[in-house]
Amino acid sequence: MNLYEAIAAENGDLMRATRKLVDSTLTGPQVREDLLAEIAARLDAQEAVRENHVYPILRLSAGRGDLVEQYHARVSSLRGRIQELRDLPRDSNEPFQCLAEFLHDDIESMTHWEDHEAMPAVRDVLTDDEAADLGEWVRAEQKTVLGKFQV
Repeated sequence: MNLYEAIAAENGDLMRATRKLVDSTLTGPQVREDLLAEIAARLDAQEAVRENHVYPILRLSAGRGDLVEQYHARVSSLRGRIQELRDLPRDSNEPFQCLAEFLHDDIESMTHWEDHEAMPAVRDVLTDDEAADLGEWVRAEQKTVLGKFQV
């Protein structure tokens, strides 16, 4: 699995987790809290992977530090949305579902941006062998950090 496939898999896992969150309005508050914890952990792991493996390439080799700053702004917005969901009363189904949908849409937008803006800049500077090596590192790191969420 190369870097691009690993990131696509990671983004898919995050999207599935947010879809479960949207669908969780008919379940108990503990399920929601667990899903929010999973989404936050996945976002933390994703950010660590980007910082350790992807964004040094964008900053140094591609000269695209602007993309790194855009990513950080998007992640900050996602973290704010997660906090909004955590701050809702435990029995608020309708507002929770609405905000969960917004979170899902925001993550979908970030994934699209990354696929069409950030990754093409990385592809411009990485060889296929480098992308394959980084992909293996990324998946191993994900398994270590997110083992309890079945990466």
